[in-house]
Amino acid sequence: MITMKDEEIYKANKASDLSGWKHVLALMLGWSEERVVAWARQYEDGLDGRDDGLFYHETAIYYIVPLLVPAGIRQQLDGLQEIEFCGRIQQTIENGNSFCLCDPNHDWEAAKDRVEKILNEYGHSLADARD
Repeated sequence: MITMKDEEIYKANKASDLSGWKHVLALMLGWSEERVVAWARQYEDGLDGRDDGLFYHETAIYYIVPLLVPAGIRQQLDGLQEIEFCGRIQQTIENGNSFCLCDPNHDWEAAKDRVEKILNEYGHSLADARD
C-alpha cells in the first residue's frame, strides 16, 4: 500500500526522472519533450510506485540506454553481449555517479562524447540510433 508520503516521493522522483530523460534524450538523440513523455508512458506504473517499487531498483539511466544503441550494433551482439554492452554504456554515462540524472554538475557533453567513442568502436554513432 502506498502512503501519502510515498506518493510525494514517487511524484518527486517521477518529475526528476522525466526532466532528466528530456534533457539527455534531447542532447543525445534530438528527441522532443513530447516524444520523451510518450516513450515514458510505458513506465507509468513504475514511476508512480504501482509496481511495488521494482522500477526504482535500477537507475533512471538504465531505462534510456537501450535507446542509445543503434540497431546495427544490436545485430552484431547476442543476448548476453547486448546486456553487457548496455551495461558499458550505462557505466560510461553515469561515470561513477548513479544519480547523475539529478546532478546539476554532471557533464552531459562529456558523457555524450564517451558514448560516441564506444559506439564508434562498432562503426556507429548516436546519429545511427535516431529514428
